[in-house]
Amino acid sequence: MAIFGKITAPIYGMVGYLQFTVETDGDDEGFLYRFASERHKRLEDEIRAQVGETLGTDFEVLNVRLNRGSVEILVVLGVVGTFFMGFSRYESFVKSVNLLTQQLKRVFDQFFQGASPGPPGIPITVTGSWQPSATVIAANQFLSSASGWSSADFILAYLVSSHAALLIVMLWLVIRHLR
Repeated sequence: MAIFGKITAPIYGMVGYLQFTVETDGDDEGFLYRFASERHKRLEDEIRAQVGETLGTDFEVLNVRLNRGSVEILVVLGVVGTFFMGFSRYESFVKSVNLLTQQLKRVFDQFFQGASPGPPGIPITVTGSWQPSATVIAANQFLSSASGWSSADFILAYLVSSHAALLIVMLWLVIRHLR
């Protein structure tokens, strides 16, 4: 860890993918997919609201894609501008994205409860995971391998020590002059 400052890594652009699969027994005709396709805008709005609530305004949803196979939902997350992340903030980010994944699973479970043409309450299985982008992986590697002393730290240490030495010389001259 740096003495005078925290080591940070820039994160920009796409930060990762969240992938979800929504399944139910007997969905041979693709009811869930059609339901999601018809309500794509509402689903996307709910995802955006959850991302904003969990990760904050620094993050945005770049894309929400629906694929067949019951329903596969791919959410692409990005950063607005450049986000500088320190090691402890990276750990918080990972925890937040894991929390977001769990919250979106609940959102999808509630969203798809009314999708089945049969009786309501048919069990729906939602699985989800997230994969960090190359930018986030590189930031993690940088933060993990950082030595703790950056060039700015050396310059700051030099300035502090040189000014301290000059202060000592000045005090010595004043004391010597007063004798």
